Amino acid sequence: MRFFLGVDGGGSKCDVALIDETGTVLGWGTGGSTRTTYIPAEAVIQSYRQAMAGALGENFPGELWVCGDTLDDVVQEWLTAQNITVHQLPVGEMDRLYGAALRSWGIVVLAGTGSFVHGRTPAGKEIHLGSLGYILGDEGGGYDIGRRGLKAAWEASWTARKRTSLAEAIPKVIGDFELNWTMVYTGEMGPKEIAALAPVVTEQAMAGDRISLAILHQGAESLAELAAIILDKLDVIGQAYPVIGIGGVIQGAPMYWQILSEKILQHDPTLVPTVPLVKPAVGAAFVGMQQVGLPVTGEIRDRVVATQQAFPEARVNTVIPRPSDATGGV
Repeated sequence: MRFFLGVDGGGSKCDVALIDETGTVLGWGTGGSTRTTYIPAEAVIQSYRQAMAGALGENFPGELWVCGDTLDDVVQEWLTAQNITVHQLPVGEMDRLYGAALRSWGIVVLAGTGSFVHGRTPAGKEIHLGSLGYILGDEGGGYDIGRRGLKAAWEASWTARKRTSLAEAIPKVIGDFELNWTMVYTGEMGPKEIAALAPVVTEQAMAGDRISLAILHQGAESLAELAAIILDKLDVIGQAYPVIGIGGVIQGAPMYWQILSEKILQHDPTLVPTVPLVKPAVGAAFVGMQQVGLPVTGEIRDRVVATQQAFPEARVNTVIPRPSDATGGV
């Protein structure tokens, strides 16, 4: 029996999934950010170790195929110290995003803490837009939605036109911020904390708050525009490309994905929007399995989806399965 460790690092957190070759999810771990633009290298190592320890739990297989981010020597040494023989299978970020949908090409729209849109043709031509970071870009991602929500909450008392339920909902999450708004500038409230407010905005939009709904539309419009540019530059309009929505914001909020996918479809009605039933860490494992000659069938994918329900952080709330999900190849 072979065991695969899918590793997906990001700006806010690192996810690690332990999966056996039958598609059974045996463990799931989460660590902190793995982006050295945000934190020191030592903290990145600790994030990986924390996530891997959480995924492994009491399971220490003799051999482990690590798929995804290339591990630092210190992290490899830690695994070796657990008497595990490590086989590294590097899987780039784009490949694990496509892999989560059992695809190798299409249009990926990612909205996590940050955001970007990526396009790839079957022939391998690629275009990537976004990824400018929370200061210059990342429109439509968690930080952008959370920042807009925070700003709207502060402005709610200015006039009746700006009234929003966010003025009551956000303080319940972060406390009374009215006298402490400078915490955003002093660093007390960083990108991760602001991005964590995105679900609050979505909840209030679902409850009928017009300001919250407008924020979701603004973010979605920005990502849809990037998708339109990529479709045009790749010259694939009208070719029924799959559009893969992924990342914590999209996979956690059906309402946001509905708004976003509808805006993207306005640019090309033949597109096929879908949300993977698994997260990118599993996508990394899927691609790793393929690399060692293990076909990832719909049956294996379905077993992963079923067994990951035991781990709350692995679950995908935005589940919109389509027949193509189980038939595409990594």
